[in-house]
Amino acid sequence: MSLSSVTTQSLIPSKTLNFHSKNPQDLFSKTLKIYTFKSPTHSHSLHSQRVNSLHPKFPSTQTHHHPIQELLLLLAFSLTLLCFRLFSNALLPDLPLRWQSLIAFSHEAEAQTRAYPKHLWEAIVAYEDRRFFRHFGLDPIGIGRAVLSFSARGGGSTITQQVSVFCLRGIFYAHKMFDGFTQPKFIYPNFSASYFNFIDKDGTFLFSRNGTFKAAIYNPKAQTNFYLCVIHVESNTIIWSANRDSAVSNTGKMNLTPQGISIADADGNVKWSTPKLQAAVYALLLTEMGNLILLDQFNGSLWESFHHPTDTIVIGQHLPVGANLSNSVSDNNLSTGDYRFLISTSDAILQWHEQAYWKLSMDTKAYVNSNFPVEYMAINKTGLYLFGRNGSVVVIQVKLSQTNFRIAKLDASGLFTVSSFSGGKRVQEFVGPIDGCQIPTSCGKMGLCTSDSTSGAPVCSCPSDFHSASQIIGGCLPKEPFYSLPTVCDSINNVSESNSSAVSFLRVGSGIDYFSLVFSKPIRYGVNFSVCQDLCSGDCACLGIFYENSSASCYVLKDHLGSLILRNTIQSDFEGYVKVLVRPSATDSSGNQRKEFPLVALVLLPFTGFFLLAALGFLWWKRYILDKTGEIKLGHLTSVSSGDLDTFYIPGLPQKFDYEELEVATDNFKIQIGAGGFGAVYKVTGLVYFPLFALEMHEQGRYLELADSRLEGRVTSKEVEKLVRIALCCVHEEPALRPSMATAVGMLEGSIPLGQPRVESLNFLRFYGRRFTEASMIEEENGQSNFTPYQQENASHSSTNGSTTCFSYVSSQQISGPR
Repeated sequence: MSLSSVTTQSLIPSKTLNFHSKNPQDLFSKTLKIYTFKSPTHSHSLHSQRVNSLHPKFPSTQTHHHPIQELLLLLAFSLTLLCFRLFSNALLPDLPLRWQSLIAFSHEAEAQTRAYPKHLWEAIVAYEDRRFFRHFGLDPIGIGRAVLSFSARGGGSTITQQVSVFCLRGIFYAHKMFDGFTQPKFIYPNFSASYFNFIDKDGTFLFSRNGTFKAAIYNPKAQTNFYLCVIHVESNTIIWSANRDSAVSNTGKMNLTPQGISIADADGNVKWSTPKLQAAVYALLLTEMGNLILLDQFNGSLWESFHHPTDTIVIGQHLPVGANLSNSVSDNNLSTGDYRFLISTSDAILQWHEQAYWKLSMDTKAYVNSNFPVEYMAINKTGLYLFGRNGSVVVIQVKLSQTNFRIAKLDASGLFTVSSFSGGKRVQEFVGPIDGCQIPTSCGKMGLCTSDSTSGAPVCSCPSDFHSASQIIGGCLPKEPFYSLPTVCDSINNVSESNSSAVSFLRVGSGIDYFSLVFSKPIRYGVNFSVCQDLCSGDCACLGIFYENSSASCYVLKDHLGSLILRNTIQSDFEGYVKVLVRPSATDSSGNQRKEFPLVALVLLPFTGFFLLAALGFLWWKRYILDKTGEIKLGHLTSVSSGDLDTFYIPGLPQKFDYEELEVATDNFKIQIGAGGFGAVYKVTGLVYFPLFALEMHEQGRYLELADSRLEGRVTSKEVEKLVRIALCCVHEEPALRPSMATAVGMLEGSIPLGQPRVESLNFLRFYGRRFTEASMIEEENGQSNFTPYQQENASHSSTNGSTTCFSYVSSQQISGPR
């Protein structure tokens, strides 16, 4: 019976045949399950015989399996392949970048968790999984308790189980998770940025993952200094700046190389750079907390901006013991100022030139919880904290309202503030010190500060023996002109001030306090006032003293003087004195003030009087000589005024001629060619046409012949050549060839190369020159005076009688052509 005659067939699986063979390929072929088409009746076809010949002879009793099992296996295998396909589509295209994103996200999460104290995590563990540290991942006791109480006494899942469920859910929905994941942006080496490169983005070249922070080449308050800054986008607050003491212009560049970050000016001079790193830089990342990080190829941190704070810290950032914040000079000048906020092992302190003026523990809003040594300060969503014992103990805390963004900043005025930003509004939550007069420079050097009774704002004045200085200097100065405040200590001053006769002390008044007294210790106990004065007089670093009467203690003010404080409510036991330098001539041996005439004036006055008398005598003698030699009559031949004025000739003024020279040049004022507001104008005879003469001298290179003979030895050929070439270029016949006024000025100043006159465009000067010469010669020969001085534009060139010659005297406009 043939295979085509089979009408009813059944799929009958055969048993797996296990053969012992040394050939693995043969073994694989003999362990397959063979499926054959078998008829209910025996078949003797070739096909049946070939297939059946592979089956060994089995007993008559055979076990038949249901086909659904094989279908389920095929379906499971297909689903497994489909899952792998989906997983590869989700991960493979940019798996390295996504892996870096996950690592960066884990770093941020770890940094955020470190900001919370240990007892908070213990509370979370107690609430979610109280037996977390005693089970192996599954809690049979917790599961049994949940089953018996129907979850009334808590669930049975452990933290480990919850994390496992979360991970499995992430695996099954990996493609959805990664499609919606906002990747952080990286910058790789060989990258440069400047304000001009990213001017359309206001200098911004890098954002954090969710756009909370940005890195930019930024100029605060739109001034000319540019800095590399990390900025909180919503509040536009600068939280870190790189080159704060080395600002660049808008053409300065930030360069990212395998060696790190560098900032250079327009000439390529490096103004700021990161220190030498342990490995090559692979990428630059800005985290969602505002931390600028340099990563190596293994995503390890090589350098972080959080480790180098400027004047601000944010949530997730630590300020360890020994580190400090330094203020900026102003809001638009980020240069380092004189104020510091530093962390000691016991407190947070504000200093001005190493003089403390505020401590966190003394503030009314601060709570001291323990006496453990402080390790670092941090702010988080709930307040400001000083932590000890690896972050497990809160030493000092300032509790504030909960918020998602908070910064602590030392501002330009020396105030330490904590502010939050929410809903587009900035709220100042904490400030220290509260008393504005406690700021060292609230009223300038030696200014007297008093708190206003209503607003609490500082009110500035001067002590009794002082007056206000200029607005540029600020503060107050001694009223007496022979007193001056000492300068910063150096070796020269130390020698000069060691003489007690040149040093005095001015009393600043009663009830006066100084900002650093409460934070400093006296240099001597149990001494009288004169000893305290002597200690300060012999030390050039000492600028003033405060003497406490009750304890006979001596306090000194060194290196820098700040503002004084007038306490209206507290009775002060201090007497303050400021050291002043006294001029040596201001006091005599008895100590009484006297006024001496300056020695310099005694020397200069006689010499000055002698020279004045000599000058007056010379002028009188000169006048007498002039009166004897000739009578001063202006416009007359015997006038000596012209010669006298030539003696005082000033270069650049028009050339002056005396009456005799003019009479000869005009042939005794023979031909009058016009008249004006300054008098009659006469024709000069026997002179050459100067423009043509200048052109000829230019062609021959004989420029000095054009200069006035009186300038001989005072001008060079190059100087005359410059003027002649510029003048010839300006009278080109074609207007297009003439230089503009700006070009002419540039050639005169030397910023533009000199132009070369084109002779072919100056030939008209030869024509005008010949006519000018011929007219002069004819007039001198015929003595004619009836001529037309100026040829009118529409006048006829022939007279009525045909005998009168008409000569044209061309004006400068007609020579140079229209402009």
